[in-house]
Amino acid sequence: SALAPGAAGGGGRRADSDSMLQITPSLTLGPSGIVFQSPGVTLVFPVDVALAQAGMDAGLGLGSFKLFNGTWVKQAFTPRLNFTTSSALVQTLSFSEYAIFLFVPTIDVNPTTSTPKPTSPPSTTTTPPPTAPPTTPPPPAP
Repeated sequence: SALAPGAAGGGGRRADSDSMLQITPSLTLGPSGIVFQSPGVTLVFPVDVALAQAGMDAGLGLGSFKLFNGTWVKQAFTPRLNFTTSSALVQTLSFSEYAIFLFVPTIDVNPTTSTPKPTSPPSTTTTPPPTAPPTTPPPPAP
């Protein structure tokens, strides 16, 4: 099912840090704490898709954030832009307050991906040492 936010708030508000820009109204669903089974529900936010696309083209991330204890926390579900309806759609598994943000991606200095296994070294060809030219016995002494 799809849920759309009311006229609460406006886009373009800064979030908890200078590295985030809220581009949709907030959507508060309650009572908080209700959990849905996967695949959950789809939230539909009105959004200026040109602004969202410009931010992504400039290297910003597009993310769904949930307000938790007064702090916006990035969610695992990535929003999808719909250019036809000027909306952003995102899945959720629980009721809370949500909004879509552009954000500066961070570099993970401790990635959780596994280290690639070393490959075998390339095979080497052994070149035999040069052989001495054939020698002829010296001419007999007179």
